[in-house]
Amino acid sequence: MDNIKFSKKDLDTILSKKMFYHLYQPLYNLSNWKIYGYEAFFRTEQVNNPELFFLLAKKYQKLYELDILSIFHAIATYWRKRKGFESKLFINIFPSTIIHPEFTRFLNEVTSIFTFKTKNIVFEINEQEEITDFSLIKKAICSLKEQGFQIALDDVGKGFYSLRHLIELEPDFIKLDKYFSHNLSNCEKKQNLIKSLIDYCNEEIVLILEGIEKAEDLAIAKVLHVPIVQGYLLDKPSIL
Repeated sequence: MDNIKFSKKDLDTILSKKMFYHLYQPLYNLSNWKIYGYEAFFRTEQVNNPELFFLLAKKYQKLYELDILSIFHAIATYWRKRKGFESKLFINIFPSTIIHPEFTRFLNEVTSIFTFKTKNIVFEINEQEEITDFSLIKKAICSLKEQGFQIALDDVGKGFYSLRHLIELEPDFIKLDKYFSHNLSNCEKKQNLIKSLIDYCNEEIVLILEGIEKAEDLAIAKVLHVPIVQGYLLDKPSIL
Protein backbone atom coordinates (compact mmCIF):
# COMPACT_ATOMS: atom_id res chain seq x y z
CA MET A 1 0.00 0.00 0.00
CA ASP A 2 1.64 3.26 -1.06
CA ASN A 3 1.04 6.85 0.01
CA ILE A 4 -1.19 7.59 -3.02
CA LYS A 5 -3.74 4.86 -2.30
CA PHE A 6 -3.42 5.09 1.47
CA SER A 7 -6.46 6.90 2.87
CA LYS A 8 -7.41 8.30 6.26
CA LYS A 9 -9.86 5.41 6.57
CA ASP A 10 -6.98 2.94 6.09
CA LEU A 11 -5.06 4.70 8.84
CA ASP A 12 -8.04 4.75 11.19
CA THR A 13 -8.48 1.00 10.67
CA ILE A 14 -4.86 0.28 11.56
CA LEU A 15 -5.04 2.45 14.66
CA SER A 16 -8.40 1.17 15.90
CA LYS A 17 -7.46 -2.48 15.36
CA LYS A 18 -3.88 -1.93 16.52
CA MET A 19 -2.49 -3.57 13.41
CA PHE A 20 1.14 -2.98 14.36
CA TYR A 21 3.91 -4.44 16.51
CA HIS A 22 7.42 -3.65 17.73
CA LEU A 23 10.84 -5.12 17.21
CA TYR A 24 13.52 -4.64 19.85
CA GLN A 25 17.24 -4.18 19.24
CA PRO A 26 19.77 -4.46 22.08
CA LEU A 27 22.30 -1.76 22.92
CA TYR A 28 25.59 -2.97 24.38
CA ASN A 29 27.88 -1.51 26.99
CA LEU A 30 31.39 -1.69 25.52
CA SER A 31 33.09 -1.73 28.92
CA ASN A 32 31.63 -5.12 29.87
CA TRP A 33 29.80 -6.34 26.70
CA LYS A 34 26.55 -6.56 28.63
CA ILE A 35 23.17 -5.47 27.26
CA TYR A 36 22.54 -1.89 28.34
CA GLY A 37 18.98 -1.67 27.05
CA TYR A 38 16.73 -2.12 24.04
CA GLU A 39 15.36 0.19 21.38
CA ALA A 40 11.76 -0.35 20.24
CA PHE A 41 11.04 -0.12 16.51
CA PHE A 42 7.48 0.37 15.25
CA ARG A 43 6.35 -1.92 12.41
CA THR A 44 3.14 -2.50 10.47
CA GLU A 45 2.54 -4.92 7.61
CA GLN A 46 0.37 -2.36 5.81
CA VAL A 47 3.23 0.07 5.12
CA ASN A 48 6.77 -1.26 4.81
CA ASN A 49 8.44 2.06 5.61
CA PRO A 50 7.74 3.16 9.23
CA GLU A 51 8.96 6.70 8.55
CA LEU A 52 6.47 7.00 5.68
CA PHE A 53 3.70 5.65 7.88
CA PHE A 54 4.29 8.34 10.52
CA LEU A 55 4.40 10.99 7.80
CA LEU A 56 1.03 9.76 6.58
CA ALA A 57 -0.29 9.97 10.13
CA LYS A 58 0.92 13.56 10.30
CA LYS A 59 -0.74 14.31 6.97
CA TYR A 60 -4.09 13.07 8.31
CA GLN A 61 -3.57 14.82 11.68
CA LYS A 62 -3.22 11.52 13.52
CA LEU A 63 0.44 11.76 14.53
CA TYR A 64 -0.16 12.23 18.25
CA GLU A 65 -2.64 9.36 18.37
CA LEU A 66 -0.24 7.05 16.54
CA ASP A 67 2.73 8.12 18.65
CA ILE A 68 1.09 7.43 22.00
CA LEU A 69 -0.37 4.15 20.78
CA SER A 70 3.12 3.12 19.69
CA ILE A 71 4.66 4.22 23.00
CA PHE A 72 2.03 2.36 25.03
CA HIS A 73 2.42 -0.83 22.99
CA ALA A 74 6.23 -0.68 23.15
CA ILE A 75 6.15 -0.34 26.94
CA ALA A 76 3.41 -2.94 27.43
CA THR A 77 5.18 -5.55 25.30
CA TYR A 78 8.53 -4.95 26.94
CA TRP A 79 7.03 -5.00 30.42
CA ARG A 80 5.14 -8.23 29.74
CA LYS A 81 8.00 -10.08 28.03
CA ARG A 82 10.69 -8.91 30.44
CA LYS A 83 8.55 -9.22 33.57
CA GLY A 84 9.21 -5.59 34.34
CA PHE A 85 12.10 -3.31 33.48
CA GLU A 86 15.56 -4.64 34.25
CA SER A 87 17.25 -2.48 31.61
CA LYS A 88 16.50 0.72 29.75
CA LEU A 89 13.93 0.94 26.98
CA PHE A 90 14.56 3.51 24.25
CA ILE A 91 11.38 4.72 22.55
CA ASN A 92 11.11 7.14 19.64
CA ILE A 93 8.90 10.17 20.17
CA PHE A 94 8.06 13.25 18.12
CA PRO A 95 8.66 16.75 19.56
CA SER A 96 5.00 17.61 18.93
CA THR A 97 3.99 14.67 21.15
CA ILE A 98 6.19 15.84 24.03
CA ILE A 99 4.55 19.27 24.04
CA HIS A 100 1.01 17.99 23.46
CA PRO A 101 -1.30 19.13 26.30
CA GLU A 102 -2.56 15.57 26.88
CA PHE A 103 0.84 13.87 27.00
CA THR A 104 1.39 14.29 30.75
CA ARG A 105 -1.96 12.68 31.47
CA PHE A 106 -1.10 9.83 29.10
CA LEU A 107 2.17 9.19 30.96
CA ASN A 108 0.36 9.21 34.29
CA GLU A 109 -1.96 6.51 32.96
CA VAL A 110 0.99 4.44 31.73
CA THR A 111 2.84 4.62 35.06
CA SER A 112 -0.35 3.68 36.91
CA ILE A 113 -0.77 0.52 34.79
CA PHE A 114 2.82 -0.71 34.63
CA THR A 115 5.31 -0.86 37.47
CA PHE A 116 8.76 0.36 36.45
CA LYS A 117 11.39 2.94 37.30
CA THR A 118 10.84 5.96 35.10
CA LYS A 119 14.61 6.33 34.70
CA ASN A 120 14.53 3.15 32.61
CA ILE A 121 12.41 4.84 29.93
CA VAL A 122 14.47 6.89 27.47
CA PHE A 123 12.50 9.00 25.01
CA GLU A 124 14.43 9.41 21.76
CA ILE A 125 13.38 12.70 20.17
CA ASN A 126 12.67 11.88 16.54
CA GLU A 127 14.73 13.94 14.11
CA GLN A 128 12.08 13.76 11.38
CA GLU A 129 10.20 16.66 12.90
CA GLU A 130 11.85 20.06 13.26
CA ILE A 131 11.82 21.77 16.64
CA THR A 132 10.48 25.29 16.07
CA ASP A 133 9.88 26.43 19.66
CA PHE A 134 12.89 25.70 21.84
CA SER A 135 11.44 27.30 24.96
CA LEU A 136 8.34 25.10 24.81
CA ILE A 137 10.20 21.85 24.16
CA LYS A 138 12.78 22.65 26.87
CA LYS A 139 9.99 23.21 29.39
CA ALA A 140 8.39 19.88 28.44
CA ILE A 141 11.71 18.05 28.67
CA CYS A 142 12.38 19.53 32.12
CA SER A 143 8.99 18.25 33.23
CA LEU A 144 9.78 14.75 31.92
CA LYS A 145 13.13 14.75 33.71
CA GLU A 146 11.49 15.84 36.95
CA GLN A 147 9.32 12.72 36.65
CA GLY A 148 12.48 10.64 36.23
CA PHE A 149 12.29 9.95 32.49
CA GLN A 150 15.42 10.35 30.38
CA ILE A 151 15.91 12.03 27.01
CA ALA A 152 18.00 11.08 23.98
CA LEU A 153 18.66 12.92 20.75
CA ASP A 154 18.30 10.39 17.95
CA ASP A 155 20.41 10.23 14.77
CA VAL A 156 22.61 13.20 15.73
CA GLY A 157 24.48 14.35 12.64
CA LYS A 158 21.48 13.79 10.40
CA GLY A 159 18.35 15.78 9.69
CA PHE A 160 17.52 18.85 11.81
CA TYR A 161 19.82 18.23 14.76
CA SER A 162 22.68 20.58 15.39
CA LEU A 163 25.06 21.63 18.16
CA ARG A 164 22.33 23.97 19.37
CA HIS A 165 20.17 20.98 20.24
CA LEU A 166 23.00 19.39 22.23
CA ILE A 167 23.52 22.56 24.24
CA GLU A 168 19.98 23.78 24.76
CA LEU A 169 18.04 20.54 25.22
CA GLU A 170 20.56 19.00 27.64
CA PRO A 171 19.85 15.34 26.73
CA ASP A 172 20.91 12.39 28.84
CA PHE A 173 21.99 10.52 25.69
CA ILE A 174 23.08 11.41 22.19
CA LYS A 175 22.82 8.75 19.50
CA LEU A 176 25.21 9.32 16.63
CA ASP A 177 23.83 8.54 13.21
CA LYS A 178 25.12 5.35 11.55
CA TYR A 179 27.10 7.53 9.11
CA PHE A 180 29.73 7.92 11.82
CA SER A 181 30.18 4.17 12.39
CA HIS A 182 30.38 3.31 8.68
CA ASN A 183 34.05 2.84 7.75
CA LEU A 184 35.04 4.30 11.13
CA SER A 185 38.22 2.22 11.24
CA ASN A 186 39.55 3.95 8.10
CA CYS A 187 38.36 7.50 8.75
CA GLU A 188 40.51 9.59 11.07
CA LYS A 189 38.15 12.57 10.81
CA LYS A 190 35.25 10.53 12.17
CA GLN A 191 37.46 9.16 14.94
CA ASN A 192 38.56 12.66 15.95
CA LEU A 193 35.00 13.94 15.95
CA ILE A 194 33.83 11.07 18.15
CA LYS A 195 36.73 11.75 20.54
CA SER A 196 35.66 15.39 20.77
CA LEU A 197 32.04 14.44 21.43
CA ILE A 198 33.07 12.00 24.16
CA ASP A 199 35.10 14.76 25.79
CA TYR A 200 32.12 17.10 25.52
CA CYS A 201 29.75 14.54 27.02
CA ASN A 202 32.10 13.80 29.92
CA GLU A 203 30.00 12.13 32.63
CA GLU A 204 26.85 14.19 32.04
CA ILE A 205 25.76 12.71 28.70
CA VAL A 206 26.09 9.14 27.42
CA LEU A 207 27.18 8.81 23.79
CA ILE A 208 25.72 5.95 21.76
CA LEU A 209 27.12 4.94 18.38
CA GLU A 210 24.53 3.41 16.07
CA GLY A 211 24.90 1.30 12.94
CA ILE A 212 27.85 -0.91 13.86
CA GLU A 213 28.09 -3.50 11.09
CA LYS A 214 31.78 -4.42 10.86
CA ALA A 215 34.11 -5.91 13.47
CA GLU A 216 36.91 -3.46 12.69
CA ASP A 217 34.60 -0.50 13.29
CA LEU A 218 33.46 -2.01 16.58
CA ALA A 219 37.11 -2.47 17.61
CA ILE A 220 37.87 1.19 16.92
CA ALA A 221 34.78 2.26 18.84
CA LYS A 222 36.13 0.37 21.86
CA VAL A 223 39.56 1.95 21.44
CA LEU A 224 37.89 5.39 21.35
CA HIS A 225 36.05 4.52 24.59
CA VAL A 226 32.59 4.82 23.08
CA PRO A 227 30.34 3.85 26.02
CA ILE A 228 27.35 2.27 24.24
CA VAL A 229 26.98 0.75 20.76
CA GLN A 230 24.18 -0.61 18.63
CA GLY A 231 24.09 -2.31 15.25
CA TYR A 232 23.48 -5.36 13.11
CA LEU A 233 26.91 -6.80 13.91
CA LEU A 234 25.82 -7.18 17.52
CA ASP A 235 22.12 -7.95 17.14
CA LYS A 236 19.32 -7.19 14.70
CA PRO A 237 15.90 -5.93 15.78
CA SER A 238 13.65 -8.86 16.64
CA ILE A 239 10.49 -9.82 18.48
CA LEU A 240 11.06 -10.31 22.20
